[in-house]
Amino acid sequence: MIRERIQTSTLPRSKDQHQQSQATRDDLFLRNNLIHGTIEPIAYHAAGTQKQLEMVHRDCFTVAPFDGHYEPLLECGTPMKKGDTVGLLHDFDHIDMEPWPVKAGVDGAVLA
Repeated sequence: MIRERIQTSTLPRSKDQHQQSQATRDDLFLRNNLIHGTIEPIAYHAAGTQKQLEMVHRDCFTVAPFDGHYEPLLECGTPMKKGDTVGLLHDFDHIDMEPWPVKAGVDGAVLA
């Protein structure tokens, strides 16, 4: 490995001197071996379609009232309004019942 070829003094050092020496070697390694230029964003990021979402309030979550199978009606990232049905929860213990509508608690976008 290139990093192993960087020679350092073999004299005993204090802990601080060793840390400084290590930092200098790391810096030298990075400067000498970096590819110069820029990294272009991948297609998804370059398109500007990526969204950053936050779930900071309790109303952002919808808790299932029973065990069952969740059937999403909206894809992740889809905008929705408070009260919109985002999915259906099917109860395995009562298969003859209509599915329970999962409602959005806040305006925003579907996260999961």
